[in-house]
Amino acid sequence: VQDHIPPSFFRHPECLPMELRSLIIPRYLSSLGDSWNILNWLARALVDTQDLTLVPDTVTRINTGGLYDSYLTRWTSSFFGKLPRNLKSLNAPQISDSLLNNDLGLLPRSLEVLRAPLANQITNDGIPLLPPNLNVLELGPCNLSDSCAKHMPPTLTILILPKCYRFSSAAIPLLPRGLVVLDLAWAKEIDDSAIPHLPRSLTDLRLTATNSLSDACLPHF
Repeated sequence: VQDHIPPSFFRHPECLPMELRSLIIPRYLSSLGDSWNILNWLARALVDTQDLTLVPDTVTRINTGGLYDSYLTRWTSSFFGKLPRNLKSLNAPQISDSLLNNDLGLLPRSLEVLRAPLANQITNDGIPLLPPNLNVLELGPCNLSDSCAKHMPPTLTILILPKCYRFSSAAIPLLPRGLVVLDLAWAKEIDDSAIPHLPRSLTDLRLTATNSLSDACLPHF
């Protein structure tokens, strides 16, 4: 069925009979939005209508990177609460002010990867609501500071918060001990005292804004 239907047919999915919609979506589907094909068009339609009732629970990855920005501006809390319950990876590079603290508590508890590099509304209060087994967290210029570090999921291995400038050296001992990548590029208040407390598993560290590091910290890397 999919190979013989033009993409334009999916621009208004609300006009399709439910029976036809269910024929178009394979029940074994594991990923939405990876390539420009019929399923990507359908992914756009699902975002546009916020109707996820036909997305099977077999979907473990959603990538909105290929979708038009206008679709992502209409994501709401009700949409985050309807994501497939077995979802493991959500890559949403266009989301900015539509991801709020309470939305983090609505995300599937199975989620392991959350990439929202433009998200700018998350505060310290939202961090304890993150899925408990998260491995990768990437956010944009959020109002986060030292006190949220102890509430980060302990399973994190990649933490990318390059524009969260309020972090200081006090946050470093509180971060998850299994981190491999840590990006606090804009954090200006990190000095030599933080370096001995970095996770020993770290292989990639980005601290480009601070002027408070000296040669004295080098033996601690």
